Amino acid sequence: MLRVLETANMHRVPSPEMEDFDVGQWHVAVTGEVIVGVAGYRLLDTPDGPVGKTTLLAVDPEARGHGIGQALQELRMELMRDAGAARVITNADRPDTIAWYERHFGYRRIGEVPKLHEFGLPEVDRWTTLEARL
Repeated sequence: MLRVLETANMHRVPSPEMEDFDVGQWHVAVTGEVIVGVAGYRLLDTPDGPVGKTTLLAVDPEARGHGIGQALQELRMELMRDAGAARVITNADRPDTIAWYERHFGYRRIGEVPKLHEFGLPEVDRWTTLEARL
């Protein structure tokens, strides 16, 4: 998993941005015996019921363009919905990823938060927070 996450500079775990892999659920995409994609989520308890919170999503650059990211995202949205969440929130720093979430999954921008540590795109110091209905 760390090898794939490193391709997106999301491998510094634990860190202020990602405390541990034990938080939530993790799923991988495998080609042969090699992990080529990773996605995680967790459920947040709120007074209005559970809310999905995506953690990390990365696909090995050599495996991109084959729908792996799309399949991992669809899987985690389905699992969060099945667990009772009516909405999901995520943070992203890559403009193309933000547009992908908006275009394919109906996310909308709801704010920004500062990064706590170098994670993702080093030249971007904020996460764009997005939300979607499940």
